[in-house]
Amino acid sequence: MMNTYTAFRLLGALFLFYALVSGSWFLWLFGGFFFFLLAVHRWWSPRIPHYVSVSLSAEMTRVMPHTPVEIRVTMQNRSWLPLAFARVSFSLPESVQVEGADEVKWINKRNYVQLVMQLPRRAQVERTLTLIPQKRGVIWLTEMSTEILGPYATEVSRHDIQAELSLLVYPEVQAVPPLSVGHTQPQGNRLSAQRLQDDVTFMRGIRPYAAGDRLKHIDWKASAKTRELQTRQFEYTAYANWVIVGHILPSYDARTQTSNDTINEKTISLIASLATRCRRDNQMYELLLNVKQRGKEWFHLAQGNSKAHHVQVMTHLAKLHQYLPTSFVVLLRRLTHSCEKSAWVIVTPRLDEEVLAEAGMLARRGHAVIVFDTSEDNPMPRRITPQMGGGARQLAQENMGTTPSIARGLAHKEVRRI
Repeated sequence: MMNTYTAFRLLGALFLFYALVSGSWFLWLFGGFFFFLLAVHRWWSPRIPHYVSVSLSAEMTRVMPHTPVEIRVTMQNRSWLPLAFARVSFSLPESVQVEGADEVKWINKRNYVQLVMQLPRRAQVERTLTLIPQKRGVIWLTEMSTEILGPYATEVSRHDIQAELSLLVYPEVQAVPPLSVGHTQPQGNRLSAQRLQDDVTFMRGIRPYAAGDRLKHIDWKASAKTRELQTRQFEYTAYANWVIVGHILPSYDARTQTSNDTINEKTISLIASLATRCRRDNQMYELLLNVKQRGKEWFHLAQGNSKAHHVQVMTHLAKLHQYLPTSFVVLLRRLTHSCEKSAWVIVTPRLDEEVLAEAGMLARRGHAVIVFDTSEDNPMPRRITPQMGGGARQLAQENMGTTPSIARGLAHKEVRRI
């Protein structure tokens, strides 16, 4: 099929040939006019990006899933020539629904959107699109292509235009039941002698002696009755330190030849829901993920509860795509050495024996542990309690590094000293 460029050259050559044979000045001018149009078209095509520009703007750049977002596409013509046909094309992920476009094609798991406009001279035209994202992530609207039909020929000029617009879609937030660990723990309550003081105004009970307890808080009457050291328990003066620990699986499991994207999305959504719940209840919380971050074996976000802290958590969860997971069991094993008494919320899609063993170790060391199993249809919180027979005595032996006989001997020496 003959294009316009070839047709103009052929017509111009024929008229110039007849002009050469007949000597007619009109044929000379008419034949040269075709070549003049081709020259002007070659001059105009590379200069189109200087005269025609495309800009994008949105009313919101950070949204939740299933939230409609209006995108304004503005095309401006700064030249004195009208453009009868201008088409703007760009691609979006398949998880984004598009409304208001002239044509939407689905190719290779991408939605290709096309807008057709007519640009008068020295004017601009604005079109409005509605995007409805269905999944978390970042939607980039930075690369666009334009097809413009010039006024001198029917050939379309194609150009790539760089735009500056991106949409950040947060993870989906679900309804999470209120989390309760019984009595609240004071901020800075340590499992060592350097922990903060409790409020000694009101006593709420006694418990077995643990390594690191202050000697002046030992209840000697109760110790004499039970023949074991007992420590007074006082009312706490602050709320618990919540630590959310997330278990992220590899995107593809080569052993089972399965993809873990669906279960990871469910895990990330539950982590975002827990962070939102802590923010709503005005609870301080930290975030730990078993993914490598800046040379470290896991990602750790410091404690906080402000709006900036919550936005940082949700932004990191939304951008969590290219990651390298590490061993979740090793992460839990290292957390058992923490001297801060906190409330640990473990979110894992694989609640196996190793994870339960490490969670039980955290509970035996005095932490409050709650586990969510995202492999279930409706994950519900499960409270992990210390194993029967371990309790505070085993914790005291682990902290003191002594055998039970030596621990009892030290306790009797303290009694005789008093």
